[in-house]
Amino acid sequence: MHRTTPTDAPQPTTEEAGPKLRVSPHASPEFVDLLESIVYGSDGVQYRTPDMPKTLGRLSKHAHCVELREDDELVGTYLLVDRRASAPGGPIAGVYRTCLAVAAEHGGRGLGAKLVDGVRDEVLGQSDGRVVLYGTIDPTNTRSHRLAQRAGYSALATLKVVTFTRLIPYPSRRVSALSPDERVGLIEQIERDMGHHALFDADASMIHDEVLTCRVDGRIVAAAQFVPKRVEVTSLGGRWGQRLVRVGRHIPFLRNFLRPTTVVQTAAIWAEDEHRHRLIELFECAMVRHRSRALVMMLDDREPLHDWLLGAMRLGWLQFWSLGAQTVRIMAGFAGVSAPEIAAIADRPFWVSALDLE
Repeated sequence: MHRTTPTDAPQPTTEEAGPKLRVSPHASPEFVDLLESIVYGSDGVQYRTPDMPKTLGRLSKHAHCVELREDDELVGTYLLVDRRASAPGGPIAGVYRTCLAVAAEHGGRGLGAKLVDGVRDEVLGQSDGRVVLYGTIDPTNTRSHRLAQRAGYSALATLKVVTFTRLIPYPSRRVSALSPDERVGLIEQIERDMGHHALFDADASMIHDEVLTCRVDGRIVAAAQFVPKRVEVTSLGGRWGQRLVRVGRHIPFLRNFLRPTTVVQTAAIWAEDEHRHRLIELFECAMVRHRSRALVMMLDDREPLHDWLLGAMRLGWLQFWSLGAQTVRIMAGFAGVSAPEIAAIADRPFWVSALDLE
């Protein structure tokens, strides 16, 4: 994590009796298997992500794998992702926490709380600088929300997670991938327009071959970062959600919807005000590029561009239609940061970095 130097060997983080936390820069096969068993979503559609090795490989320069082991058996996991961000008082080390999992056969033993508390103590309790430890929580997941509050985390922002689709996306000649020599210039432009956002970072998180740009008269006027993710629906929600999925896999017109598919996650969305409508061309090209029919965004309606997107796309003005939306809450804990600065951070729109994508 931000204060440690990763080594090739897992490092124990506690010597207490019982299950012990260990941090490693590499994911073991057991770690991957347990992450792939996580079911996301506590209300409505639920899904798994069957392509975790690819996700972990993408985050390898930034991620730390936290293992909870008991007698050498892996009983729980947590994934931490480092990034440097800006704050009113200067740079701050951000640690994004995600993919908390406890093995099904060890549920009900308080191991999730042990992971949450252990990571908090490791990152914040032993910090020697300015640090924020944060993650997303579904507000309807009362257990996760209770764990976060007990650990001392408070709400930093509320985001809309919206899934959009377009039946037949078309490529545009105005859209092209960001070239390596254009990267610095685009980061500077985005920072001028969006640098006031909470936990802003467009440098470490921006991978040029994940970024698509739209150009007018040869000039970049809109850009966004797109990361594909494989998902498999496990429940359609409600009392009969899982049974409907099992039955639906045998019905021809539902089979394609329920088999593993690719969704495109979107981050670092930027456009000049007069060219906001050009984002539609980026979104279409991203769907064509990744052979997907679903585009997922985390949007903060306190940001004018995000608020415009929410209104325009919900109404079909951009010829996209919503497949559903849910709310997630950013819960955060700080070390080395004053209460007035924390309040100032919470007052700003949240910057969704590509390192915040699971």
